Amino acid sequence: MVNWFIQLQGEFLTFVENQNQLRNLFFIFLLLSYICVSQNPYHFTIDKTSGLPSNSVYDIFQDSKGFMWFATGKGLTKYDGNYFKTFTADFQTSKSGSCIAEDDFGRIWYANFDGFLYYVEKGIIKALPQKTSLGYYRFGIIKNELFLIQPNAVFVYDLKTLTIKYKHKISDKQISFCYATSEKFYALGDFLYEFGSENVIIKHDLPNNFYKNIVTPIMNKLGRKLIINSKSSAVFYSFENGLFSKSKLTNSADFIQNTAIIDNAIWVCTPNGIYKKDLVSNQHKSYFSYQNISYAFKDKNSNYWVSTLNKGVLFIKDFSNNFIDLQPKPISLVLTKNEIYIGSEKDLIYKLNIDNLKTEIIHQSKSNHAISQIFVDTISNNIFFNSFKFNILNKYNKIINNYSIAIKDIKKVDEKYFSFAASGLLGIFYVDENLKSSWDFIFEKNKNEAFSGFNQSLLLTNTNGKSTEYNPTNNTIYYATNNGLIAITNDGKSKEIKHQNQTVFLIKIQKYKDKIIGLSTSEKLYSINSNNEISEFNLPDFIAKEKFSRFFIRNQFCYLFTEKSIYEFDFESQKTQKILSISNDIEVTDVVLKNNQLFFATSKGIVIKNRNEIDNFPKPSLIINEIQINGKRIELNQVTALNPDQNDVEINFSTLAFVPNESYPVSYKINNSDWKTLDFSDKNLKLSSLSPGKYNIQLAINDNNSKIDLQTIQFTIKKPFWLHPFFIIGFVAIFMGFIYWIYNLQIRKIEKRNLLQ
Repeated sequence: MVNWFIQLQGEFLTFVENQNQLRNLFFIFLLLSYICVSQNPYHFTIDKTSGLPSNSVYDIFQDSKGFMWFATGKGLTKYDGNYFKTFTADFQTSKSGSCIAEDDFGRIWYANFDGFLYYVEKGIIKALPQKTSLGYYRFGIIKNELFLIQPNAVFVYDLKTLTIKYKHKISDKQISFCYATSEKFYALGDFLYEFGSENVIIKHDLPNNFYKNIVTPIMNKLGRKLIINSKSSAVFYSFENGLFSKSKLTNSADFIQNTAIIDNAIWVCTPNGIYKKDLVSNQHKSYFSYQNISYAFKDKNSNYWVSTLNKGVLFIKDFSNNFIDLQPKPISLVLTKNEIYIGSEKDLIYKLNIDNLKTEIIHQSKSNHAISQIFVDTISNNIFFNSFKFNILNKYNKIINNYSIAIKDIKKVDEKYFSFAASGLLGIFYVDENLKSSWDFIFEKNKNEAFSGFNQSLLLTNTNGKSTEYNPTNNTIYYATNNGLIAITNDGKSKEIKHQNQTVFLIKIQKYKDKIIGLSTSEKLYSINSNNEISEFNLPDFIAKEKFSRFFIRNQFCYLFTEKSIYEFDFESQKTQKILSISNDIEVTDVVLKNNQLFFATSKGIVIKNRNEIDNFPKPSLIINEIQINGKRIELNQVTALNPDQNDVEINFSTLAFVPNESYPVSYKINNSDWKTLDFSDKNLKLSSLSPGKYNIQLAINDNNSKIDLQTIQFTIKKPFWLHPFFIIGFVAIFMGFIYWIYNLQIRKIEKRNLLQ
């Protein structure tokens, strides 16, 4: 295992084209690594609570079908985005390991840290016939051969038969490291051994004092050059065309656990996070400084996976998404010209500068109440917010007033007035009494001098307000209350807005142009036009049946929050797209939009996503894992013609979808029947007691009311021999012959009887 960690450092060296560049780059990189500030992307954690067998993960791999594989502390694990399957057996000397690889026969290999090799074939873990081990060393798969270091020899196995093809004897006292490329296998001992795929071995002498300089060697490859460096010293060697060249780093890299090359950058994995160095722009960043990182991997769909030694796997859809860790957690957001005010738990307000993403605390109290509502008046620069009291914070960040009233929502009516919805009270209030407004009359008419408050006029009492909004098109203030949706105009008239003569109970209302959009207690959206006509909000079919917990209108977009996803509906184009998936361990409560950047308030901090980089989420794929006939596994290409008694068919499949908390049901149809849908957790299609005949079975993933990744399985169940035409014709002929024989027999008996008479 030590050698495994040692090897990881070497990969850093492989991207530098000459020794001077390597020395300078590594020195600068190490220096900057300690001073750069960690800024984490939005990520999901996949750990034991998700089903991962162990939070210790040493290696990550994606096979040719698209499944993810993790080498964990509890064994080799396969993952399809929803379910984990761990492959272990009693014959394993230990389960932890690394060096996952796939051969041309579709078998998945890995080595445990005792140095024994195992592979998964047809859903079963098996052991390579291997009597001894030198401990953990990397093995190599080159074409159809497997190279493995053994005591005093390198064994070459034929991958087709899994038998030893060659034994290359080496008498070295100790092998310090092994490394494989797609063409060569290297073993470093008293010599540097180079093995090819055709029983070719070349032995290279090591430089003088090699092991004094390279105490714990690591090998890696850069183009045609082999790089050999040390974990515990600054010396490294490059090897090319049979020649060694010695160089020295300014500083050693003994903190490195692993490296990966992703997106033209080197990702150095350490016990204190990842340091990323872009080899084109020379920019550097650090991530997850509080995590013990073992590896980083980018899959075929450009998702990122980061394994840790104690916290499972981190899944990152996009590293361009900035993430600002804020605790206590953000709850409510409000946008001003170039700043975002963030109301959080424990009566605390942050101010976030959009340009430099720096935050500062502008208000904090000893209260543990969450700031569920925050509003900024851009004219007076006052901040209105509600925690355990309703507070007004001035531009100097001083509380100028607070009142014992539970205000749920505030909206601006005009330059003077604001509407408010509170528990038991609904009305309007002002801050500057010197301003004039068309609402002055109704304010004075409903002003209650006996009520001590914040320059408010109560338009509705004994009513619990949920939300409020003002529509300038018809000069109407709307209040969503426990008694329905109430509309009040500046002449003092009020009326209830009903849908199909039924009271509508809305929990949130917001404005877009001349319409009011509301979310009901039944999690449906309604639209109210300037004529106070109410109708259900028209959404695309694929989300029309979704339940929405929150919605926010930002510019021309409506952001719809469901349990698992956030969708963006464009009022102008009428297009809808999913912009964020929500895992079970995170809650998203608010969003604002500025300069095409989305800022989400989540239970882990602020997630920042660029709208210009929103792509369609990768489509899930359907994989047929195996087919069982009468309980026995049969290869897919052998399921063509089945005997009459082979009529119990079971199809096992997986839906590959690596966006966490996404689930896709699978539908199937047999011949010309209608589509039937399985439960999303059901990954087996069982067909019992099938009649003889031809079968065309189709399976497809349901995605937004469409069928994708159609898979077809065709086979024929033969008829029993007694149903074949030749058998039937023969049987009929024999039967008719038998009847004819009986008939003739009876005729002869009659004739004989007649003669006797």
